[in-house]
Amino acid sequence: MHIRPAGSTDLPRIERIVHAAYARYIPRIGKPLGPMDDDNAGSIRSGRG
Repeated sequence: MHIRPAGSTDLPRIERIVHAAYARYIPRIGKPLGPMDDDNAGSIRSGRG
């Protein structure tokens, strides 16, 4: 297994994973959860992704 920092081409996959993990809770809570609003593109650009 090779672990590497996320790149811009990974963004769509990351967003799909976050959506799949948290979307089921929106009806219960009534709004998107915090991780769904995270700036993943910004995290990738800054090297934190």
